[in-house]
Amino acid sequence: MFPVGSRNKLLTPMGMPMLSLKNFVRSTVTRSLFAVAAAVVALSALQAQAALLVYEGFSYPVGGLAGQNGGSGWSNAWSDQTLDFPGSLGQVVSPGLTYLNLAVTGNHAEVAPDVGISQRTLRNLSTNFGTDGTSVYFSFLYQPHSTSPGPYNGYELYNSPTQDDGARTIQIGINGVAVAPSLFVNGALVGLPLVAQGTNVHFFVGKIVYGAGDVDTLILYADPTSLATEGGPDTTTTAGAFSNLAFELVSMTSFQDPGVNFDELRFGDTWADVVPLEGGGAVPEPSTFVLAALGLAGLGLVGWKQRRSRG
Repeated sequence: MFPVGSRNKLLTPMGMPMLSLKNFVRSTVTRSLFAVAAAVVALSALQAQAALLVYEGFSYPVGGLAGQNGGSGWSNAWSDQTLDFPGSLGQVVSPGLTYLNLAVTGNHAEVAPDVGISQRTLRNLSTNFGTDGTSVYFSFLYQPHSTSPGPYNGYELYNSPTQDDGARTIQIGINGVAVAPSLFVNGALVGLPLVAQGTNVHFFVGKIVYGAGDVDTLILYADPTSLATEGGPDTTTTAGAFSNLAFELVSMTSFQDPGVNFDELRFGDTWADVVPLEGGGAVPEPSTFVLAALGLAGLGLVGWKQRRSRG
């Protein structure tokens, strides 16, 4: 029996009117949309924390590299520093380099394809990396032209706006004492060669963690066999604590060497930023998630109303 005046109404055990089914559904949908919005906000925060900071895929016409200023995260165009007259300019060469299922674009860069030439091709970053309490990942493709390399070649990072041997923090390549690609930090050889001597395309991924008092940690992965996660099996890893690994200048170098190819230069906040996979697809913008959620919720409510009217 319903109390007088409460026909077709349900009461709680305390005698309070319960929500009708219609109001209940509306309330549930509203709460669901708020939950979706909160999830989107959280996702947006995560996306803001991880980002590809610098990229160069050498998507330029075949020819000289000097003066090209594409990519992102750079403060100027590529320039050549040729130490032997008449010199050989860094070149853009087709096609681009590849490695496993790494996502790649454009062509590749070739530096000093002449044993009589000493050359650096340089570019400044728009960010000076090295603030205590931060970290950065970097990656690049590297391919020597010959099994008999010259006395010096490689990928270099400098803690200076201009090339200065005393400010070279990291070099990955050949440096006189090592005839196979190796790691040099602040001018000193670190450990054994990273990869075997030869002309294969190699993929290097590094992570620098900047600690207090300029005591920084470097982890370097050479030719990872799986790109999906950091530090996969059968991956050569070199790690250590070093003094001041800050940098702001990137150099691709070949001295009296048959030449080296470079490609896919990246700097980012996470492994995934600098090791993107083929077919990974773009992550939808948060607004896309919101619109999709609203659309699905609206369709669900319309469908419920239609079923109610037919019942």
